[in-house]
Amino acid sequence: MRKLLNFVASALLLLSVQASAQTPAPVDLSDQVARSFTLPAGAFSNGFTFTVPSGVTRLKLDLVGDARAGDIDLFLRKDQNFIVTNSFQQNASFDDLAEYAHFASIGGTATESILITPSSNRPVTASRYYVAVINGANTPSTATIRLTLNPAVAATNFQVRFDLPCETGERNCTCDASAWNDPNRTGFAAPGNPGQTLGEKRRNAMTAAANLLASQINTEQPVVIRACFGDLGTGDTTVTLAQAGPSSFVVNDPSLLFRSDDGILRASFPSKSLTQNNTWMAIAPAARNAGTSGCRVQGGECSNHFDLSITFNSAVDTSVALGQRSYYYGTTGTPIAGDVDFVSVAVHEMTHGLGYLDLVSDDSGAKLRGRDDAYSKLLVLGTARPVIKLSSMTDTERLAAITSQNVQWIGAETLASPNTRLVFPDDVGPRVHAPNPAQQGSSIGHLEGNFYFNELMAPRYSSTRQLGIAGDQLKDIGWSNLARPAQQSAKIFPGNWFDPVRSGHGFDIEPAGKNGGFDRALVTTYSYDESGLPEWFLSVGQLVDGVFLADASNAASFSSLGRYQYRNGGAVIDQSFAGRLRIDFNQAETSAACANDGRIAAAGVGSLSLVANDKDVNWCIQPLIGQTQRPAQDFTGHWYSPSDSGWGVGIATAQAADKVVLLAVLYYPDATGAPRWAYAQSNDFRSGQSIEIFQRNAYCRTCAPVAPNDISAGRMTINLANVEGLAGQPNNITFNVDFKGPAGGAFARTSSPLIRLVERPREIQ
Repeated sequence: MRKLLNFVASALLLLSVQASAQTPAPVDLSDQVARSFTLPAGAFSNGFTFTVPSGVTRLKLDLVGDARAGDIDLFLRKDQNFIVTNSFQQNASFDDLAEYAHFASIGGTATESILITPSSNRPVTASRYYVAVINGANTPSTATIRLTLNPAVAATNFQVRFDLPCETGERNCTCDASAWNDPNRTGFAAPGNPGQTLGEKRRNAMTAAANLLASQINTEQPVVIRACFGDLGTGDTTVTLAQAGPSSFVVNDPSLLFRSDDGILRASFPSKSLTQNNTWMAIAPAARNAGTSGCRVQGGECSNHFDLSITFNSAVDTSVALGQRSYYYGTTGTPIAGDVDFVSVAVHEMTHGLGYLDLVSDDSGAKLRGRDDAYSKLLVLGTARPVIKLSSMTDTERLAAITSQNVQWIGAETLASPNTRLVFPDDVGPRVHAPNPAQQGSSIGHLEGNFYFNELMAPRYSSTRQLGIAGDQLKDIGWSNLARPAQQSAKIFPGNWFDPVRSGHGFDIEPAGKNGGFDRALVTTYSYDESGLPEWFLSVGQLVDGVFLADASNAASFSSLGRYQYRNGGAVIDQSFAGRLRIDFNQAETSAACANDGRIAAAGVGSLSLVANDKDVNWCIQPLIGQTQRPAQDFTGHWYSPSDSGWGVGIATAQAADKVVLLAVLYYPDATGAPRWAYAQSNDFRSGQSIEIFQRNAYCRTCAPVAPNDISAGRMTINLANVEGLAGQPNNITFNVDFKGPAGGAFARTSSPLIRLVERPREIQ
């Protein structure tokens, strides 16, 4: 769903509200009391709310709409309500609500549900909660919403689907459902299995395996398994018994872009409910973190959704595989000598489907799309002291580690468990399979079979049906039932930010009041066009849970990176330009931008995603000037002349011994009205000082870095007397600047008053 939605008051009578509307009076939800309402077509409501008292550790929110009307979605956040309109008076979009939500259920149905437990990423606390509901259909929908506080705990069995074929476009899929209905009534020992035909025995054994795994996982969230048979090869002594894996993976990293059906670069869905930022998770544990089902995490239809798929080798029960041996379909007892226990094979493979696998290339050591995965993030090279995580290595180092025969697991719950056995006294954790040469699809995705002979997740067949060490490993990657602390969002300090690897481009972040209770910020981006000539953009948006979310100024293109043109003595937004900006300050040091750029990134950085005219970059930014470097009289901020729009000055000041360093970036138009910038710097600034202006020509955002070329372009004199920067105070600027490019153009002002465009810098969140 990628469209703007009408705002609707959630009351007895629901009315469409224009962009300028305010949040309506809240409609309180009571425990175990259903509330009915009607949503017009394409409308949303953020009027529902409820208060969680102390002593509540779990909550459930259920939404049931009219199935005939179609799609309806559910969003939930605490402490602060969703916005109605943004800074440009655009109605909130689906993307906006997804970014603001702490939990979401967005399946392509009229039924949605969210469950929050103590182990959720944002556990229940005594607080005010806010609900947004969207009707994505083109007809009105009547729905019922119900809140349950401290719902009963009920672990679920896994659902096995024996009737789902390969999906259109699905790669390497083999799924023969007929094997589950084989009418053969002879042979195939199956104690404890009441099936009369081979097909029934297979279905019963598969269902028993799913229930056995579910009982060891102990989760309330539904897990759907697609069960198949297929040709996985033959062999008298060695054969692939089965294979399984997740149906998909999700990552809380909206800087990861993909090209949608309409040809536009879109961000991945920002699921804030995941326990780890910037990390791939299999859909089943991701759905558990989100407190909903897999299809309701990703969106789309739910009737044929599955979380993991398992395929058994159809040759095993014939003479072309393992000779006279076959699968043992018993649910009790032990297999006949030589036969293969179907249940233990099923539990092993389904464990892979629950997320017990890595996404590291066995050929190159590369991460999937440069992002960590929840499994390999907990692997270290056992020979190194201090230990080195595989996730922090280069691809070459990681490839070498995979074949080191000494990779170990350091998940906290595994290390604390009585199930854990270390191979050698100086090991830091259980060893995983890291043979030399690497084994495609097996290396580091199993326990070390030479030491853990009877463990279920060793790289070879074992008749055990118990997870053992793997049960604790699964807890480490998203299946934990331990209570989590409340998540803290990053705080952001205003000022000039830059990426040292892409020096010359910069981002001026300044506080700009509030919108709907959220801190708002103004971000000025100074950069270079495709020719390496300076250009700049403006963005304004909210700081939401440690993320700068730039507001869309254009409803058609969702453009939030504003390119301004100088026309008739003022600035207007260039409607032909489309761009987007987002900066995430939460755990940014683990992001693909910060972790993989060749330097060790510390806390206090941000992961920036910028798209301009369908070209995207993802950078790791850090403050140009630290908080302890600020002078007593700090003029840092964005300044402008109130009666003369279309240009401005970004100022950054720093204390260096007994001197004040000043950097001033002048934003001005060229002869065509296109936005350009130049800079002036003084290492011993005094008010009223004349400073030379330089135009910096460098490299475009997607170009390889080159040394900048600074050209003298004029002079400026800045008189700064009062840091408050209010109208009527004696701050002013005189400058003349010439654009050194094909368009040319001179721009000058004399004694123009300077006031702060936004408020004085402060900590924002």
